This record gives sequence, C-alpha cells and structure tokens, in this order.
Amino acid sequence: MTIEAVDSGLATCQFEDVAAGVPLGQEEPSALPTAGDSRNAYLTRASKYGYGSVDVRATYAHLPCQAFWTWVTGKALSDPDSSQLLVGKAPSLPRICGQLAWSWSLIAASVALAIWTQSAFVSVAAMVITMNRVRGLQHTYHYTIHGSTVENKSLARWMCEYLMGIPTLHVSWNEYIKVHLNAHHGQQTFCTAADPDQQFMSRHGFHRGMSHSEFWLRICLSPFHPLRIIEHVVFRFQQNFVVPEWPQKIPRVAFWAVVLASTTYFGVLKLLAIYYFIPALLILQLSSYVQHITEHLWFPPDREGLDRSVYYASLTWGRFLGRPHPSLGRAARSPFMNSMQHLSWWLMVLIVDLPLRVFSFMQDLSSHDFHHRNVQVSFWAIAESRAICESRESRWGPMTETWSVLESVLVLRDHLVYDRSDPFGLLDFEKTSRLNLSDSIGC
Repeated sequence: MTIEAVDSGLATCQFEDVAAGVPLGQEEPSALPTAGDSRNAYLTRASKYGYGSVDVRATYAHLPCQAFWTWVTGKALSDPDSSQLLVGKAPSLPRICGQLAWSWSLIAASVALAIWTQSAFVSVAAMVITMNRVRGLQHTYHYTIHGSTVENKSLARWMCEYLMGIPTLHVSWNEYIKVHLNAHHGQQTFCTAADPDQQFMSRHGFHRGMSHSEFWLRICLSPFHPLRIIEHVVFRFQQNFVVPEWPQKIPRVAFWAVVLASTTYFGVLKLLAIYYFIPALLILQLSSYVQHITEHLWFPPDREGLDRSVYYASLTWGRFLGRPHPSLGRAARSPFMNSMQHLSWWLMVLIVDLPLRVFSFMQDLSSHDFHHRNVQVSFWAIAESRAICESRESRWGPMTETWSVLESVLVLRDHLVYDRSDPFGLLDFEKTSRLNLSDSIGC
C-alpha cells in the first residue's frame, strides 16, 4: 500500500532547487560554519550516528567500476565543480521502452529458470527478482507521471496504465495524482494526517511519544500483522476494481479476467500465484515497508517561523548503503588488521548492502531526498544530479544523509520516542546560516 514519493505544491512538476555536500555527523550536529562562508554552511550533514566528518563515498573513489559503487551505495561521487544539472538525461522514449522490456524480460526469464530447475534457491531468487522488478515498474510509473521519462503526456499515461500499472496492480493514473502528487507532496499536507504515506505509518502503530520498547516492537513485528497484510491486498483490489472510474476499470477487469482464465485453462494458475501474486502483493509489501519507515521524519512537530522550503527538505534525507573503505587510516594498522578489516568490509557489502539494494532500495530510493527537491530529475540521473549539487547554495538548505538503515531507524526513534526532532541541525542552520538565495544556481 505504500506509494512512493514526489514533490508537491509541486504537483505542477516545476523544476526545483536542491542543496549541499558531504561531511557526516558528530555526537550532536557539529558547530555550524559561519554564515559568511556559504560554501561550508551548505556542506552535507549527518546524524550523530554517522561517520563524523568522513566523506564516506569519497573513500570508494579509488575502486574500479565506479558506476557499480554508485549503484550499490546509492550515491555518486561528489562533483561540486560541475556547472550543469542533469535533468533526467532528458525524457527518452527509447530508454523507457528499454527499461520496460528489460523489467518484464527479467521477470519472465527468472520465473522460467525457476520452473525449469525446480530448485528452491532459484525459486526464492526468482520471487525476489519478480518483486524487485514489479516495484521498479511502479517507480518508473511514478517518474513517468512526473514527466521525467516521457515528454508526451498522452503517451506517458497510456504507458503507465497499460505497461506498468494494470499488470502490477498499481494505483490508477487519476488516483495516483490525488494521493501522491497532491496529498503526499503538497507542502501543506506533506507528513501530516492528510498524507496517505503518513497514514500508512499510523496504521502500523507509529506515533510521536511512543515508548522505546513499543517503537522496536512496531519496527520488527508490524509488517507481519495479519491485518496489515490483509489491508494491503484489499487496498490493491479496491484501487484496481472499485475506486477507478469505469474507463480505467474496464481494461483492468478485462486484463485480469484473461490472465486468470488462460492460466486456469493451461493449468498454471498455481505457478502464477507462487511466482507473481506472492511477490507482487506480499513480498513487495515487506520490501516497501523496510524503506518506507525511514523515508521521512514522520509526525514532525510544528515549525512555525521556519522557512517552508528548509522545513520541507528537513523531513527527508539521503539514505545510502555503505561505510568508509578500510584504506582510510590503514597506515596506522598492522598488515593483519588491514586484511581483517578489508575482509569485514567486503562481507558487509555482500551480506548487507547488496541484499538491501536489491530487496528494498531499488532505483532512486537512496537519493529520494533529492527527488523531493527536484521532481523532474529522473531515476536514471538522480544520483549524479544530487552529487553535482553537493555543497551548493540552495533555498532548501544543506543536504542530509545516513549510511545505513539502522542509522535512519535511530534517527526516527530519537524523534518519535525522545522528541529529538532536529537530527541534522537544520534549525540552527535556519537561525544562523541561511542566506538570501533567490538567485540560486538551480540545485
């Protein structure tokens, strides 16, 4: 039931600003640079659970295949000297067609391999791949509705409905505009009781003033509650066969009637349930939950007097996957300790970062904060565009980031349990360092 995010009051898809660069967070957000030094004032900030002043992504710079490390971590190397913002690498019909063909082909190939091998391991992998690509198609739908993948709006709508929405049981075009562009990303409704994504958190039992034990109990158990699972399945059914107007409802009914009738006739309905419905409805919901709980600073306090743009941006942050490469500080360690730290680092990449990237943080989700600042940058270019804007002046204030799911969860815990609701020191920034940036460079 989670619907991925977009900018609002910006529902018009206007080009928006962004901000700053990269040292990470101290015990409390570190003392801010003086207002006169705007470059330092806009350095990226992190929570007290981060890596201090270390530019984590820069420690990967010596590794080969930087495109791979950008994908794994979710963050590109900072490029503050670039004078150009990558606006989605421009909408491209061939590229979106290739994206759709690749997604559906990968689903078909993985399922076919699972059926052919009769291997439990391959079957589980095929289900995860199917879930990953179904969510990927829904994210592509999301960017397409924002105009960042296909220029022609009529064609964009047709592709969303028939090639991405109906086959994945996604929300219809009209309803998505209502619940996502308007209700989730409106500056007056974002992270409020009127925001459907915050309502999702409420249904899972989260609220300000939770006890410490209640918070962790909800984090670990709420996605497995039978009522939450049933709610999600019912939501998908309603959004496809009840809520849409008849012009949108008829093709949905027709498509799924044909699919169910044909799979029943050929005796493969059970395979459809195992390899498509379970991944697309049940595994997908768990995948979405893992990233959704830290997507924003849910249930924020009132910030009267705080600049609206800074406030809006303060409710989300970059959620990257990684840790400083052990080459940092290796001169002070013995060869044995260096070897052990390299081994540990690679194991964490293999058993933590890669699985989380595939299972929950596909496409733009690590750089989702930048999407809220600039909705027209597509997921193809969002990491690079965010990197270009590191440390730059912006009406949104400095960028903020975490480097593990646990760090993001601790930020949320401090907010909901202990009422520590300024994890990146943006209130101090607003009071002491904000400049008049009406002529900002477009970040």
